[in-house]
Amino acid sequence: MKKVLSLVLALVIILSNFSFAFGAPSEEELYNQAGKILENIGVLKGSETGDLMLGKNLKRQDMVVLISRLYKEEDKARNYPIKDNFTDVKNPFYKPYISWAVDRGLIIGTGQGKFGYDNPVKIQQFQTLLLRVLRYSEEVKNYSNAPEVAKTLGLMDGLSAKPDEDLKRGLMAAMTLNALKTNIKGSSIITLAQELNLDIPDIFDVKANPTIDKNNIKFEGVAKGTNALKVHLKPLSSEITSGEKYYDIPLEEDGRFSYLIENLQPGKYEYKFISGNLSTRAQSITIHELPFELKDIRGDNLKEIIINFTAPVDKASSLFPSNYTTNAGTIKSVRLENNDTTVILTLNETMKNQNTYKISINRIKSSKGKELNIRDKEFKVIDNEIPQVEDIKQLGNKGLRIYMSEPVKNARSSNFKIDGKTLSAQVETEDNVITLKYHSSYYAPEEGRHILNVSGLVDYADYKALDQNIPFDIVKDTKPPKIVDQYTTIEEVIIQFDEDIDPSSVTRTNFYWKSGSSKRYPNSVKVLNDKVVLDYSKDNLPTYEIILYINSVGDYSDNKLRNEEIKIKPYEDTTAPEVIGLTVSEDGKTITVYYSKNVDAKNRAYYDIIDEKGNRVFIKSVDGSGREYRINLNTHLPIGKNTITIEGIVDSTASRNRLILYSQNIYMDDVEAPKIISHSGKDNQITLLFNKDMDPSTVEDRGNYLIDFGGRYTYLPNGTEFKQVYDGKTYVITLPEEIDGKRVDIGRSGNVREFEIRGLKSTNGILVEPARLKFDDANQGEAVVKEARLVEPDTIVVKFDQPILYASFDDFRVSGKNVYDVKYDGSEEVIIYLEERDATTVDGKLNIRSNNSIETILNTKAKADYITVKDEVKPRIDARRGRLSISGKIIYLPFTEKLDKKVESLFRDDLIVEVSGKEILDRSKYSTILDTDGSTIKIIIDSNINAPDGYLIRLKDDPKYIMDTSGNVVEYDGYDYYTR
Repeated sequence: MKKVLSLVLALVIILSNFSFAFGAPSEEELYNQAGKILENIGVLKGSETGDLMLGKNLKRQDMVVLISRLYKEEDKARNYPIKDNFTDVKNPFYKPYISWAVDRGLIIGTGQGKFGYDNPVKIQQFQTLLLRVLRYSEEVKNYSNAPEVAKTLGLMDGLSAKPDEDLKRGLMAAMTLNALKTNIKGSSIITLAQELNLDIPDIFDVKANPTIDKNNIKFEGVAKGTNALKVHLKPLSSEITSGEKYYDIPLEEDGRFSYLIENLQPGKYEYKFISGNLSTRAQSITIHELPFELKDIRGDNLKEIIINFTAPVDKASSLFPSNYTTNAGTIKSVRLENNDTTVILTLNETMKNQNTYKISINRIKSSKGKELNIRDKEFKVIDNEIPQVEDIKQLGNKGLRIYMSEPVKNARSSNFKIDGKTLSAQVETEDNVITLKYHSSYYAPEEGRHILNVSGLVDYADYKALDQNIPFDIVKDTKPPKIVDQYTTIEEVIIQFDEDIDPSSVTRTNFYWKSGSSKRYPNSVKVLNDKVVLDYSKDNLPTYEIILYINSVGDYSDNKLRNEEIKIKPYEDTTAPEVIGLTVSEDGKTITVYYSKNVDAKNRAYYDIIDEKGNRVFIKSVDGSGREYRINLNTHLPIGKNTITIEGIVDSTASRNRLILYSQNIYMDDVEAPKIISHSGKDNQITLLFNKDMDPSTVEDRGNYLIDFGGRYTYLPNGTEFKQVYDGKTYVITLPEEIDGKRVDIGRSGNVREFEIRGLKSTNGILVEPARLKFDDANQGEAVVKEARLVEPDTIVVKFDQPILYASFDDFRVSGKNVYDVKYDGSEEVIIYLEERDATTVDGKLNIRSNNSIETILNTKAKADYITVKDEVKPRIDARRGRLSISGKIIYLPFTEKLDKKVESLFRDDLIVEVSGKEILDRSKYSTILDTDGSTIKIIIDSNINAPDGYLIRLKDDPKYIMDTSGNVVEYDGYDYYTR
């Protein structure tokens, strides 16, 4: 009972906190939709101009005509025998219709022999009529019951009207549509529309549940009456600058949807759902202002760090590269996106895929002044997407600017065409932007719409973009650029314009400020798209307000800004330097330290490193400059925890700001990345073998693969199947038998020659390095033996490059041995059992014979081959019945295989020699060498040792030196061996 009560209470709590916002259409929209539907099925007709007159009252005689059409009996009603039942019906056109309706039991008149000709229909009257059509005549014999029965059956769903009001034609259409969707009396499955054999489409209707999470809105629900849905989001608050937007919402087959709109500015919005010219009622929703916090840091490609905040950042504290330091590389440039809530850093260097880095941000502010300091925040770089064009911008009559999803390398004019024609242009790449500058006006397209053809672009992870054809428009520009913002320190001024600036129009003399009558120019000037950066690092600006003069700055249409003045107030940096990250080289011998600003940090005394045992790690030297210094060690850092402390360092400014004390643990460990150890393909199947268990969700994601199909790269098509074989390391990928009507044939002579993989992870979350696999003679379906290991005296494990489904003992030959059985289990390993069990090595090679019966998962054979068997079996003492031979002072200790002669003098350290069962000889009293057969140790006893009862020999508990030629140390057997 308590469990039931608890469940009920839980449901009450859940339901009380869960509400749907119904994006239903307005009544007027319902009237329009219902009218159109009734018009399409021939029930409602309009005027000569097509006007359905939905706002006009419906007259009683017209109601009868409509009902006859609903029954598809208009011809019958028009020619029905006339019965003068009503004295007020004079128009001969309506008399047969009314007689038909009376005989049908649908009309009984208004009393006293009158029909109520030309009177407007009351809502209650039409309810009564519809209920009679639905066979509820008994229920409405009492006229006053009609409104309640109509409401109960759903005839008034979505409608608000009083029973005694006049019935408009639009309301009539909506009520009729509701009736058509209602089950007739006595049936739980047959609607009126089905009985009348009418196909009624759904009214456009959306039931949605908008959920607000921070500054994101998620719309979930179901849409009816449409297969193309949009949501219109319109700002109602003046502080929202993003403007109104339309979003396409993907629908499932049953009309369900889930759509997320992210990073909205705070304020009130109005939203409504739209399908064609139809829409739901507009409703409002409010995004509340979030506290200014770091949301996340990502590395989606190898050149950019993406930093997301919960609120817009202050441009004055966010656009300076010196505010960011990372061990991923040096900052080349900074840009803002997503209403200034996203900071994107472009690096000079290239990061490594799946590596983890750290970043620190010094005093970044929100647009409302809240300050954050972020230190040593880790982020992981995972690049598993191909690059693509996201936008195109016209650069006047001089070129185009192409915005990519990520930076690409080595872009050339040959990668681009306009309207299919070769393009002659200078190509410049800056961050994720490619700029095409025409060599002459001949190549500039005319005003109007054009197509940019893009092919062959490659990102820094070596992913090749798919070919794209993107439309763009050329329009004429006659307005000069306009200054929209500026950000200033004593070392740098950034001026932002409302359009891209032509670098050829800008020199340092275009900008100056005045000190008395002298003009003071920047040291240098740089143009970054719509920004101009002025460098004053060698001749700092003053810290008081000055006027900056700007002249002749032009856009790409040769429109120039002239004689502009702006007021700026630079500020001086008095912040203390910080260590914002460090990296350790792969060999563990170099630690690179990154600082938040330029420092003097070459003195070894500034650094102290202690390992986990408390020992100090010796520092050989420190080199570097600016914000990056390298600590060089004599040996690698010890495995485990090491602690580095840095203090006493000052920056290189005149203020000599002192470093904040820094202490950091450095953990040295060994993490092996997953990798593909072999692959094979035949017909339409591919096998992949990994060295670690894989995450199936990444292996079975078609978006993580590209195939070269007939010379064109494409994602794996629908219908591709994935199968895990034997364990989590082996997968078979089966492509459809045909793609675009062409039979799939994997291999050098087929149409699938290359297979590109990225984004796959092992079960511990480590990313596989991207790989481009080729299908040639070495991996054309035949199983290739990779290794053979003797793991027991009578057992050889043979490993192939793909799973084996069948093998026979006579498929294998081993020199000097007899194979009597094999074992296979669907993995890539086959176990061979030998008859001989005494020998601990194999002298000859393993032969896989031609015309073998081995079967792979791709239904192929194994390739005939010879392979050396790796000996992994420990040697053993080979003395029958525990007796050893002796000759004078030399004892012969035989083994099952040849031993490593290089350490023969140390063999004695693994042996215990006992004299006459009483005294254990000191190791100085005997020596060891190998006999000429290579498999027998000669133990040479000192000449002054007497053993009248012979010697006892045994191995130490933990032998180290007696080993075979493959490096396998002798196995301790616990036996004693005697001389005669």
